[in-house]
Amino acid sequence: MEKPAILIVEDANVFSRLLEKSATDLGAEPLIAKTLKQGLALREQAGARIVAALVDLHLPDGTGQEVLEALVCQDYATMVFSGSDNTTLRESAWRLGVLDYIVKDQLASLRYLQAVLGRVLRNRGSLAVVADDSSTARKQVTDLLTRLGLQVLGAKDGAQALELVRTTERVRLVVCDYHMPNLDGFALVRELRKQQRYNNLPIIGLSSTDDPSVSTRLIKAGADDFLPKPFAPEEFFCRVGRALDMAHLVEGLEQAATRDALTGLNNRRQFFTLANQLWANYRREQLDLAFAMIDLDHFKQVNDQHGHGVGDSVLREVAQVITRNIRSTDILARIGGEEFCLLAVNTGAADSRRAYFERLRSAIAQVAIALDDGACLRPSASIGACSAEGHDSVEAALKRADELLYRAKAEGRNRVVIA
Repeated sequence: MEKPAILIVEDANVFSRLLEKSATDLGAEPLIAKTLKQGLALREQAGARIVAALVDLHLPDGTGQEVLEALVCQDYATMVFSGSDNTTLRESAWRLGVLDYIVKDQLASLRYLQAVLGRVLRNRGSLAVVADDSSTARKQVTDLLTRLGLQVLGAKDGAQALELVRTTERVRLVVCDYHMPNLDGFALVRELRKQQRYNNLPIIGLSSTDDPSVSTRLIKAGADDFLPKPFAPEEFFCRVGRALDMAHLVEGLEQAATRDALTGLNNRRQFFTLANQLWANYRREQLDLAFAMIDLDHFKQVNDQHGHGVGDSVLREVAQVITRNIRSTDILARIGGEEFCLLAVNTGAADSRRAYFERLRSAIAQVAIALDDGACLRPSASIGACSAEGHDSVEAALKRADELLYRAKAEGRNRVVIA
């Protein structure tokens, strides 16, 4: 995938270098221009790759309003980063559609700019739902969220908004008015917060009412913040940005708590949480479950002979191969070292179950890791697997699968032993 580009139009070398580093650290390609003419040329060359522009207002060949009118563009998020805190220029920048106006008066302003830039990059491809019975108000909020890099779905009432959130993936934000027909903002927030999967979905409430209890009711129902109408774009961006950042932080903490840092798979704790949930369904609905322990053969020798960097590459590649060869209903985890655990759903009768795990073993054996000396490392895995039938718990089934794994090792490795 092509890297997103960030246009940096700044003639001061120190700031240019700092902004270039910020863009690079965020995984974007910095396009550096020292003049307005260079900036326009780079924009023409890069086209749709540009997702954001960082613009100084005092350049060798243009200043102030001239720079704003030339470089502020609806196709990307524009942030002014200037030493000038001129009220007229600031108001003009907001009218033209900038995402932010940041004054370079201290180091904190650079950190703030980097946070806004990171937010824009994270928002790419994400959706927001805007619920308001006023088409004018919906358009206003939609235009502002578009500057943040979000794609926006509009809803004319709370019921439509609820349906959009429930049936659409990648919704990262809901902005809703309080007074709406069918389902008002208060009821919408309560309905969303009833479901655990929406607990971390940022929700911003809006209202033009003079009733001071509205904001309190919305926040008590579960909204993250509230803004009275009319509001300034700058305040809107600050509040939405804070809500999105908090959701991103919580997602990161949840990821750290449930995912293996090296492979991105479920960790041991998450595996048992998900497996026990599935086990409860198995007991009620008679699902067909199979447990497998998968262990890479002679992995210690890989680390000893080639280093832990190569070992990590093997683990990541094997994790990806297994993931590609299982179904979305299966649960896979790395539970320690070179050992993986798999809970497979509805693999069928004994013959089809054996064929399923044999395909996994064969897929792992086809992994090839290129080494610095030009050689190729080909790992293999031993697999022990068993049906859930005859076991009274997840732990008991896994213990049996682990015993079968040891048999596979003892019988020569790179094989499946299944019961």
